[in-house]
Amino acid sequence: ISNKEDVYKPYYSRLAYNLQKETERCLKYLATQSIEKTKCKNLCFSGGVALNCVANEKINDLKPIENFYVFPASGDSGLPIGLALSGLESMNINLKDILTFNKRKFFSIPYSQDKFPLTNYYNNDLEKILRKYKIKKKQLDLNEISKLLANKKIIGICSEGIELGPRALGHRSFLADARDRKMKDVLNKKIKHREAYRPFAPIVLQNQFNNFFKSKYKEHPYMLMAPKCKKKAAHSVPAICHVDKTARVQTITKINGKVDVILSNYMKITGVPVLINTSFNDNNEPIVFTKLDAFLTFLRCKPDVLVFDDFYLIRNQLK
Repeated sequence: ISNKEDVYKPYYSRLAYNLQKETERCLKYLATQSIEKTKCKNLCFSGGVALNCVANEKINDLKPIENFYVFPASGDSGLPIGLALSGLESMNINLKDILTFNKRKFFSIPYSQDKFPLTNYYNNDLEKILRKYKIKKKQLDLNEISKLLANKKIIGICSEGIELGPRALGHRSFLADARDRKMKDVLNKKIKHREAYRPFAPIVLQNQFNNFFKSKYKEHPYMLMAPKCKKKAAHSVPAICHVDKTARVQTITKINGKVDVILSNYMKITGVPVLINTSFNDNNEPIVFTKLDAFLTFLRCKPDVLVFDDFYLIRNQLK
């Protein structure tokens, strides 16, 4: 494609559609054949194509499958975990002894345990910038952040350990009000600087999932499937409903930290337990890693508020 606008032409949109449909057909065939040959109804899926959420949801709906697990870091970023497990086996350590039922919860935390990565390398530089330009830090008040979201403000959040896998899961995210259909266009144009057709994913309180979405499971902690939007979602949070009436959902619980508190407070204010959640990065850039990354992206992408671990910044208070 020589011109970015060409993707809107019927030839290219039809090509993309057909490629997606063929991918779905192939993956459903492989899943069904795997179950028939092994007689095992528990299916695990990994590799880069396992990030195809629409295909995953259709695999999940196959009747022979009883349990379907997609590895969150299913692309190359997951290789270190496989290598670590392989290394343990090479040391004659039985993985069944490690992956016991009681210990599995430690393997399902969606964030790194390094809560302040590379702080020693950048913190002095960040503090110098804040002092030099007399940028006022406001003490973090999560209820105030929820109020700002309810007032259509766009929030960048960079807090604690980074997500496992490529999806933003509330620690390196832009958050926005999903009740306004126009918010999708605002985010694509003003914040993410990307094509207008690209959808945005929702976060929803897990205990509210069934009220807004339809899927075999109500737990979607890693944004790896595309459940159907119910009429309630299409009516009350239209900004996250894609043209095919699906959404790449993340369900939120206490394990997600601050974003759970923000969303719970937001529901108390608005009556709606759903927000837009998109990755904290500019177009064609990786997700932010450190607070300095987040601050520089905040200056370029122009959200209204930037949330850190214990303080936040407001754009209109910057020179």
